[in-house]
Amino acid sequence: MARQPGSLFSLVSNKMIVLQAVMDVETYLELFKDGCPDSLRPMACSHCHEQLMLHRHGHYERTVYFLENQFLIVVYRFKCPNCNRVDGLLPSFVGKNQQAAWDIQETVLREQAAGASLANAAENLDDIPGGPYTEKTFWRWVSRWNKELPRWTPAVWAFVLERTSV
Repeated sequence: MARQPGSLFSLVSNKMIVLQAVMDVETYLELFKDGCPDSLRPMACSHCHEQLMLHRHGHYERTVYFLENQFLIVVYRFKCPNCNRVDGLLPSFVGKNQQAAWDIQETVLREQAAGASLANAAENLDDIPGGPYTEKTFWRWVSRWNKELPRWTPAVWAFVLERTSV
């Protein structure tokens, strides 16, 4: 069947819905082994913001690399019946279009904060799963986090102050 002319836009501008439940990869694999549980299914479209149950629209597999090992996970896709846009439901331990989990990226950021150059960090971490990583990859990660940090700072401070105020 031929694709409608305007339907390419929904493929190009796909967003990811990040699963709000924080869990490790083993818990994720156990919960999602038989499909996406209804309790974790998205109930709002990230495009048109309509509050409704999104339709299941397939899935794909992604290899995610952690410091110690790698896992093949299933990412489920959902389609909005209102605007027909499709989103993937991404677990919280990996970013959009990423294969390296947050723990690998955190290690790189910690090495750089401790004074190591990105070239040295790349050499130090060449034996981790998914590697060897290049200095340029590490530079992209550091740049992205440096750009994101100012946006997160107020929320982090609010979280800290809320829990430490007496």
